[in-house]
Amino acid sequence: TESCCDPLARCDAFHCPRGYAPTRRAGALLCAGQRCTERDKGTCCDILAPCTHHDCPAGTTLKRDASAVFCAAEGCGPEDTPTCCDALGTCDAFSCSHGFQAIPNASDFYCATQECNMVDRAVCCLRLATCDTLACPSGFVQKEDAAIVFCADGDPDGGVECSPEWDVPTCCDRLARCDTFACPIGYALKSSARSVFCAAQSCTTRDDAAVCCEELASCSTYSCGHGFAVKDGSAGIFCAGGVCRDEDLSSCCDPLANCSSFLCPNAYALRGDAEQVACAAQRCTKESDFGVCCEQRASCADFTCPQRYLPKPQSSQLFCMGPECRDPIDLESCCEHAGNCGSYECPAGYMLRDNSSDIFCPFEACQKEDIDTCCVRYGCCYSFSLKALGGSDMQDMSDPLMAPLLTGQGRPCCFSRSLSFSLEECEVRRANSAMETVVGFTSNERCPSSAMEASTVLIGGVPEGWGSPLWPWISFLLSALLLGMSGALLVLWWQYKDDPKHSAIWCYRRIDDPAPPPDSPERVHRREYASHSPPSGTFSGASELEPLTRPQV
Repeated sequence: TESCCDPLARCDAFHCPRGYAPTRRAGALLCAGQRCTERDKGTCCDILAPCTHHDCPAGTTLKRDASAVFCAAEGCGPEDTPTCCDALGTCDAFSCSHGFQAIPNASDFYCATQECNMVDRAVCCLRLATCDTLACPSGFVQKEDAAIVFCADGDPDGGVECSPEWDVPTCCDRLARCDTFACPIGYALKSSARSVFCAAQSCTTRDDAAVCCEELASCSTYSCGHGFAVKDGSAGIFCAGGVCRDEDLSSCCDPLANCSSFLCPNAYALRGDAEQVACAAQRCTKESDFGVCCEQRASCADFTCPQRYLPKPQSSQLFCMGPECRDPIDLESCCEHAGNCGSYECPAGYMLRDNSSDIFCPFEACQKEDIDTCCVRYGCCYSFSLKALGGSDMQDMSDPLMAPLLTGQGRPCCFSRSLSFSLEECEVRRANSAMETVVGFTSNERCPSSAMEASTVLIGGVPEGWGSPLWPWISFLLSALLLGMSGALLVLWWQYKDDPKHSAIWCYRRIDDPAPPPDSPERVHRREYASHSPPSGTFSGASELEPLTRPQV
């Protein structure tokens, strides 16, 4: 049997589809083949009851998808309530709309579905009474919108009366008192204003001015004391009560202005005691107070600018602060800073002097002409000493290049140089050097590199770079060039020596030699080559130069 047959699968290995559950005897039941398939569903599974067959208890309702949800067995029981049912919403989750109030113990009342909605308002809410049914007490007035304002307590029977004990703040507005009213100009609140009510929630001029206010006295009736004058427009300014008193001085009167408030013209300044000098009225004016308050200002032309400052342009039209110019009070008014060399751009071969920002030019900005003020030449400062001549130096006396360098005190030695040195620094070095030390100054580009080259530069000779090492080669090249030119001339002469047109040469004879006959060949050749110009120059004893032809060979 084991060789020919395979065992059948058991139902406990079968997965029942939705709406079915494994039968209780699945472990003892066999499928139709070696593997359980859909056709074994009736053998291995029991059909489950849908939740639509379940009776949900109070406070719950079937789930919305109850037809697609199944109980745990062929019939639904109490144990299937969590699977098949949802709890109903309670009224404590419902928000009553305007004009309604939640019922007491709202959590004990259920809505019609899982979520409360407007359908449940009749179950969950009580209608409120409107404020237009409440009579407001003294000092209060019913709100303008009382018909749509609701009292705070609800009536299960839909009551129509509000309680005067707790609904007054909701339904009534407190009447305004006169002490909150701003009386119009010329009036002031009565002393009893705090205990007098206006006609409505806010006081108005039309309804409450006569009740709340009393008329004030005008400042035009007030007499100001010494040093004061009645304010402008005093007829429209009022005292604190029905009669003006001393307490109304600040309200009705202004102190006379003093000269410190007067603005003098440009060429004038306030006098020193301006605060103690009174003007003619509450405001100083040019017409009445100019001569009292102002004095002539001194001109900046009379101010001497200190060092590092220059007079401003048109200083005669500028003025000091007072009748006399004083330093430093008038310095900025009359003078401007002189330009300093700190921003000056020195040309090539020059550099700014030390502390250039402390060196000042005669103008507001340094000019091109200030180069000597701001700049100092810089370049190569070199020096060398002269060593006494020795025996070996005597051999160089015959060298035309070395001989000039060995004359005088001795042979150059002990060379030193400094690049980008200022001329002033080089002059200091020269002043501090020994007598036998030679100090020179030149540009960085022409700076010598040895004592011999430096001495050559000083005596005006050939620099060391062009001295004895190169001179033989230069002589050789010049000699070769002259030799080549001589050879070329000799070849040309040999090529054209028999050509009558190119065979003429310049010869010279004395004037006192006998001239050839007119028809002689010499005369003919002379006329033929008369167009040639003789070379310049004369010989001793010759008074005339004539060109002669070379006889034909």
